[in-house]
Amino acid sequence: MKLVIIITGFFLHLMYPPSSIYDMQIQTVEGNTIALSAYTGSKIMIATCNAAAPDTSFLTSLEAIKAANNNVRIVLIPATDLSVADSSLNMLEVKTGLNLSYEISLLAAVKNGSASQHELIKWLTTDTENAHFDLDVSNEGQLFFISEKGSLYTVTAKTVEPGVIQEILNQTINE
Repeated sequence: MKLVIIITGFFLHLMYPPSSIYDMQIQTVEGNTIALSAYTGSKIMIATCNAAAPDTSFLTSLEAIKAANNNVRIVLIPATDLSVADSSLNMLEVKTGLNLSYEISLLAAVKNGSASQHELIKWLTTDTENAHFDLDVSNEGQLFFISEKGSLYTVTAKTVEPGVIQEILNQTINE
């Protein structure tokens, strides 16, 4: 019986391969819709922050990473369920106040299994979607690195040294 389940799972995986990050769109705090297919050929770094109390030094460090890496697209996802706080800051005000140039999505639910979980978060945190990692967003500042061809290749925390982040971004990914 186990063999039948394993074989069935294998064939279902072949018939329905993981979805592509390039099939998704995000809504930005400015009200724009960004098709992630526009980022094909660029590395993408997706970061999470606590929408109720974002770490502004982390947000400005992302801006420095963007400035140092012309071929890296950065998307920040303000998470609504990383805190017990009832209200969230206006992320457009945060973006404007810190003079951030990278994309910031609308607030997103990140809890795995939640009916309102953001589709991009689901892709990032579910191995059946991204074909590599099954890791929930558990704290502010998780960083997800996607290759030029759309493969999730590294997940790390904001506590990683900037030099390590640069090494991750400079990696050549054989796909």
